[in-house]
Amino acid sequence: MWVSLRSIPCPICAFVFVICVAGTGASTPILNGAVGHSVSLHPSVILGWNNDAVWKKAPNVTITKSSDGNIKYYGPEEYKRRVTFHPTNYSLEIRDLQRDDAGDYELTVTDELGGDKKGKVRLEVYEPVSGTNITVQNIPGTCNLTLTCSVTSGNPTSFRWWRGGEAVRNDSTHHLWEHGETVEVQHTTGVEDVVYKCEARNPVSEGTAQIRLGDVCNITTPAPRNGEQNTVVSVTVGLVLLLLLIVGIVCFVKRRSVRSQYFTQRGSKTGENRSADTVPAMTVYAEVQRPGASRQPPEGNEMHHCQEEKKEDPVTVYDTVKCPGTPYHMTQ
Repeated sequence: MWVSLRSIPCPICAFVFVICVAGTGASTPILNGAVGHSVSLHPSVILGWNNDAVWKKAPNVTITKSSDGNIKYYGPEEYKRRVTFHPTNYSLEIRDLQRDDAGDYELTVTDELGGDKKGKVRLEVYEPVSGTNITVQNIPGTCNLTLTCSVTSGNPTSFRWWRGGEAVRNDSTHHLWEHGETVEVQHTTGVEDVVYKCEARNPVSEGTAQIRLGDVCNITTPAPRNGEQNTVVSVTVGLVLLLLLIVGIVCFVKRRSVRSQYFTQRGSKTGENRSADTVPAMTVYAEVQRPGASRQPPEGNEMHHCQEEKKEDPVTVYDTVKCPGTPYHMTQ
């Protein structure tokens, strides 16, 4: 005999549904959360209204209880401030997630008939990815590179590489190893505009970084041919000669400037001497004795003769004296 589900009270329908789900061996649902963010744990069972409920974290840590509309929280005060139980849908909100909040959570609801209904959920807490960076190891003289993707914080679970808009896979040019964070790249020509991008991600975040091969390849420039070498030598010699010519011109101009300055100063001094010659001369009168006046005193008749000579008028000599610094000329 078949019984219509409509004739069974709603709580009994919910109880039957929970038993059926439990019998299927369904796996525990997983909820992902990010460190520092908030998350709400929702039960995976059909529930009625205003039933007693208990949230626990495995193995057997009670978080909160709700009975007859009264809600009580357990655990350290810091943890109590971060959790809130919502009786309307029996969800448990956890704010400012920490890594220790990860684990298995279980909700037990007691229905009107005294039966317990249980719902489980697994919470995974990840640190958001940040500071994604690409490290380059280059083989000198080639464009064969080893690219390694890394992050400064976060716990990514996967790495992926892109060449332009195409995903990188193992082929003749690329070789992926480790857990996908490292790729070996082999290129020879035409790499200037090739861009590689690294993608690091986990279930709650992702970060990317990229490089341009033309900026990191260390390709040796080929040696110039004989004709090019001759051109380089000619240009170098020409530049040296031009430099010597410029130095010679500068030295010549500087020397002429020094000579001009020297003659200018000398002409200025000559002008001063000439101006001194124009100063009016002064006349000096001096009385000079006759030649022989400096002889020994005379004796006898000679003394009388000398006395007569002294009675004669003295000889007057005129001389023109110029200002100091001018040549001295004596005239009689």
